[in-house]
Amino acid sequence: MSSRASLKACRNCRALLPSDQNKCPVCGGESFANEWRGVLIVFSEKSELGSAAGALRPWRYAVSLK
Repeated sequence: MSSRASLKACRNCRALLPSDQNKCPVCGGESFANEWRGVLIVFSEKSELGSAAGALRPWRYAVSLK
């Protein structure tokens, strides 16, 4: 996994992406935050925690954005 400094979070869905990526593969968003907190890793579309957090696709997500 990349270091925290090399990741950014999509402002639309909070997916964590490498800082050199320009389009979110989860939602297609193009606006990103460099400051974020916490990581939620969703392994299945059936994840209850993922559903509650609005993270419906298996991915790693920021818990909150600054």
